[in-house]
Parts: sequence; structure tokens; C-alpha cells
Amino acid sequence: MKNTAWTLILSLALTAPLAAQERGQKGDRIPEGFQPPPGMCRIWLDGVPPGQQPAPTDCPTAVRNRPPNGRVIFGDDYAKRGRDDDRGRQDDGKSRKPKKP
Repeated sequence: MKNTAWTLILSLALTAPLAAQERGQKGDRIPEGFQPPPGMCRIWLDGVPPGQQPAPTDCPTAVRNRPPNGRVIFGDDYAKRGRDDDRGRQDDGKSRKPKKP
């Protein structure tokens, strides 16, 4: 009886994270035409068709008003991490300030 109980507990402990990962991957894709424009965000509601999603808005408002069944989708310019200016130059982590003599 103890072996059966331990087997059940172990199998539940091992499969619970897999179920959580599967839930996070379901419906992750946002159709290309529904991505928010650069500089804006959109609340994406799970289980709602793309044509019935809320309109793009500013990001602080989207983050503040996100409902429990929604997520915030950021516009293209938020995805450009590691850039240090609007010309697209790569930030190498080194300071560009001249050193004092």
C-alpha cells in the first residue's frame, strides 16, 4: 500500500510541471495583422477571436488594465533589447564615455 501511494505521489509531482508548460504554449501565437504598432501595446484575451480583441493602447495602460484571462503584447520596438540608440547600434556593455586622464 505504501509503495502504491508513493508511486502515485511521485507520478503527480513529475507530471504537474508538464501540464503547466502545455497550458502556457496553447494559443501563444498572435496573428501578424493583430500585432500592436511600435510604441504601443495590446491586451490579448485568451479564448477571444482575433477580430474581437481590444484595440492597441499605450503600454502602461495595458499593463495596468490586464485582466486575469489576458496578457500584454508589446509592439516591435520593445523587442529590440540590447540596442543603445535608435540607429540600431549594438550595445556591447562598454561605456562610451571618454576616460578621464
